[in-house]
Amino acid sequence: MRTRVQLLGLTIGAVVFGLMLLGGPPDGVTVTAWRCAAVAALMVIWWATEALPLGVTSLLPIVLLPWLGLGKLDLVTREYASPMMFLLLGASLVALGVERSALHRRIAYHVLAVAGGEPRRIVLGVMVASALISMWVSNLATALMMLPV
Repeated sequence: MRTRVQLLGLTIGAVVFGLMLLGGPPDGVTVTAWRCAAVAALMVIWWATEALPLGVTSLLPIVLLPWLGLGKLDLVTREYASPMMFLLLGASLVALGVERSALHRRIAYHVLAVAGGEPRRIVLGVMVASALISMWVSNLATALMMLPV
């Protein structure tokens, strides 16, 4: 069930998007740039209010950019399949697995047990744990894994 903020965000985003497309660009701005700004405004409003799930909102350019004549479908979707995106996806999945298995808690408990209650030693313990994990896992995945700690 949607909250009032989400419904308001859904409505405001659609209205702003429509007004920007119908109103035309201001002086000094090309039509292409104005249409791209309309898509960006829609996405920012929907992301900020979580009017739609974030994943759904992030896929809007696949539909809107070709529809508005801002790029061909293959050029738009190519950016979604870049190696960096797969690195982020893989690292996120590793971090999710660590969180689901409660390994992050075990790491935190071990760091606290070794470091005691002194803040400097706790920070050092987290740094050492991160360095050790980085020996076997990518740095991005390590950073995501250590966020809950």
